[in-house]
Amino acid sequence: MSARRRRRRGLVLAVGALALALAAIALLVARPARVVGVSEGPLADSLLAELDAERTDCLEIEGGRPAGTVWRCTAGRTALYAIQADDWGCWKGERLRRDTVERRPQGCIWLGDFVPVLE
Repeated sequence: MSARRRRRRGLVLAVGALALALAAIALLVARPARVVGVSEGPLADSLLAELDAERTDCLEIEGGRPAGTVWRCTAGRTALYAIQADDWGCWKGERLRRDTVERRPQGCIWLGDFVPVLE
């Protein structure tokens, strides 16, 4: 194999490795829950951003279901939601109290929900 072919092959491999690295970084930024999983803090922060509430708290109530994990989340003082989150970190909520304003909030967890400095 000539030196020219070896350089071209090395360049193709380097470009391929760079493309894979950029794809991995994009996945981590856009959907970090796919890599590290959904947890209480990031889910509560994502719900907080969606509802523009003063505070939110979430507690896992059922896990391991094929459709995703179910969480019980509070927003503010009285709002109560059942949130179902999938492996990609996207979630849908259903209100559990009639006095809750937002009926069906939904959203996805992103890197800023894991690292509050990015908000």
